Amino acid sequence: MDQNGNVYIFGDIQRDNGYGYGNSVYIIKLNAVGNVIWKKTIGDFFHLSGNDGDGVLFVDFSGNVYLCGIQSRAWSNDYCVIKISSDGNLNWFKTFGGNLDNGDQAFGRCVVVDNSGNIFFTGSQEEEGSGKNYGVIKLNSNGNISWQKKIGGVNNDMGKGITLDSDGNIYLNGAQYSDLFFATIGVIKLDPNG
Repeated sequence: MDQNGNVYIFGDIQRDNGYGYGNSVYIIKLNAVGNVIWKKTIGDFFHLSGNDGDGVLFVDFSGNVYLCGIQSRAWSNDYCVIKISSDGNLNWFKTFGGNLDNGDQAFGRCVVVDNSGNIFFTGSQEEEGSGKNYGVIKLNSNGNISWQKKIGGVNNDMGKGITLDSDGNIYLNGAQYSDLFFATIGVIKLDPNG
């Protein structure tokens, strides 16, 4: 729900894209009494990546909507972030991450936007032959990378949530695996420059 009481419904759907069936993301904006303001379906191989929807969608003070997830390509997955204007127009659709030739994997799981319109998102990033690591990327309001970081140890580490404080510091939470089966909760603080 945004500051004006509008409600957003979103999720994954499968549809025929002409090459077979691929995932897309749908999003519907409803006003406070439940009337549809707009609805969109986005992407041929774009889908959400877990968290049961928590943190995958963010609405800024101007009513712009941000979604993060996965763009699937052959054997690789990329981070994907989209920005939709308050009236339902797609402003941009950006992908970052996995190397198609190496089968690298990147999963966007949570997105947040600061008062200046900078976008921060986290998830997991895996290069061939290594475990997953926290991934965090800062984008400017046009969706271009300001900086990016990969944080983690030898086992799997996955960013699940992200938030900002009033000074612009970034807080990540997620799961840190000491072995294949047991995870502890991880919390990481970064300054505004990463």
